Amino acid sequence: MVVNDRIYITDTDNGRVIITDYNGKFIKEFGKSGSQGKLEDPIGITAVDNEIYVVDPALKKIVVYDLNGNFKRYFKSDYATSPVNIAYHDGKFYVLDTGAKTTVHIVSPEGKVLKQIGKRGGNPGEFYYPLSIKVDDQGQIWIADSNNNRIQVIDENGKSIKVLLGKEENGTGGYAIPRGLAFDKKGYMYTCETLSNMVAITDEKGIVVKRFSYAEDKTVAGEPDSLELPNSVFIDDNLRLYVVEYGNSRVVVYDLK
Repeated sequence: MVVNDRIYITDTDNGRVIITDYNGKFIKEFGKSGSQGKLEDPIGITAVDNEIYVVDPALKKIVVYDLNGNFKRYFKSDYATSPVNIAYHDGKFYVLDTGAKTTVHIVSPEGKVLKQIGKRGGNPGEFYYPLSIKVDDQGQIWIADSNNNRIQVIDENGKSIKVLLGKEENGTGGYAIPRGLAFDKKGYMYTCETLSNMVAITDEKGIVVKRFSYAEDKTVAGEPDSLELPNSVFIDDNLRLYVVEYGNSRVVVYDLK
């Protein structure tokens, strides 16, 4: 995630969030210590009104910091058994829960649960270990339904709008454990396919127009610098695509201009 030309990265295995400058130079870390605000397994992150919301399923909490990483408070989350991600749109938070309920909690800024939608399963409007959530300008909820190998789009009542399977124009292919959701200004969707070490680009019709699996096409040795277990994506206002790789412990940045 990028805020004011600062990059915020949830470093799950190290129980912290890292802040770097726009060129990737380390600025600081937070969440490693303190009587309050200490993280265990941070995953989801978003920014709202100069506050950083970090989702930690091990703590079963959403922790709020200022932009410098100073602890402010806990965002009420006792309704979630295993929260993994969070989105914000039009005055409401959308908390993705992969626990026993496997649902989306729609929550007010005060932490009051307004609605709960979805359940575990494979039918439209149901999810199996979903990991990423976005809400578009029309209020449609996009979910990377990872273990069902699909992207689902639902409304605020949980009604299925469409299901994307990751097929290409000729009908071949399919998402392989999709994780992460990001959209460019043309409406193309980017998602990681962790199982196949690729990033898929999907058009507005739901057709995958491209897949790529490298950081650089060729290295000094003449071999592609391949992605390994990519699991998150983000596109900033300057049209830079960030791909977080678990396997290589790095963030790869692409220019989409």
